[in-house]
Amino acid sequence: KKALKAVVDVDNNDNDDKTKLLQDAMDWLRKHGAAKASAKVVDRETTEGLVSFLPQQSGTSGGGGGGVLVKVASETDFAGRSETFVELVENVTKATLPTTATTTTEASASWDLSKEDIHSSIQSESGKTVKELMDEAIIAIRENISVSQVTQLQLTA
Repeated sequence: KKALKAVVDVDNNDNDDKTKLLQDAMDWLRKHGAAKASAKVVDRETTEGLVSFLPQQSGTSGGGGGGVLVKVASETDFAGRSETFVELVENVTKATLPTTATTTTEASASWDLSKEDIHSSIQSESGKTVKELMDEAIIAIRENISVSQVTQLQLTA
């Protein structure tokens, strides 16, 4: 109803307002379509997918390096090899890369992120959360996708 109201309101406004209203209507439809698509596939098992590692650039951490290891799962290997899925894995990896060093007294350390931390991580290039990126990929691929594991690694000098 909200999207329909926005479209109906387009006839009563000037061109600048029409563009804004149409954009709002499209955003609303995308958001609610993603929620429905995610709900339809959420119970399906994800056993295939990709693993990605992104090393931390020198100078971004206080230690000798580190990075992030990400495992993203899909229902089939066909989806796991698709361009959309590979792009999602790259974006999730970038979004979950540690941006600051964690102080540790050990030579190396690793820790897994919680599901909430993963989903709320923001991919800096797009400004979208990992959850939003996943919902878009689920709509495009039409399969269940899950971030199985994110492990942040830190090596100290």
